Amino acid sequence: MKPNKLKRHFDSKHPSFAGKDTNYFRSKADGFKKARLDTAGKYHKQNVAAVEASYLVALKIARAMKPHTIAEDLLLPAAKDIVRVMIGDKFVTKLSAISLSNDTVHRRIDDMSADILDQVIQEIKSAPLPISSLMNLRTL
Repeated sequence: MKPNKLKRHFDSKHPSFAGKDTNYFRSKADGFKKARLDTAGKYHKQNVAAVEASYLVALKIARAMKPHTIAEDLLLPAAKDIVRVMIGDKFVTKLSAISLSNDTVHRRIDDMSADILDQVIQEIKSAPLPISSLMNLRTL
């Protein structure tokens, strides 16, 4: 948003905050960030663990060349049943934090393939010999 439009919006929609100092807004933002995490930062760690688990499942699905929907339709319900029987009901809710929808698995696989492509390109660029000379050596 352009600065003048932002100021007009701020003044018209939020008149009670018009006279506040910028430090007030910074402290509010810090308060909101702290409210999202507990003292040990567990919310963030659990979120990171759920994303990592989602990537691991997507990797296994890609390696097995199975449809993306298998995670949402089969793997997650089976994992919840296993955890419920082996460990208990209170741990099943942690599995619900793992996003395994069709679109998410597809996006994670695309992310991993793009990362692999970037790594290969970087390896080729950092190779001491040009790629054409490496190909000529292999054909001899």
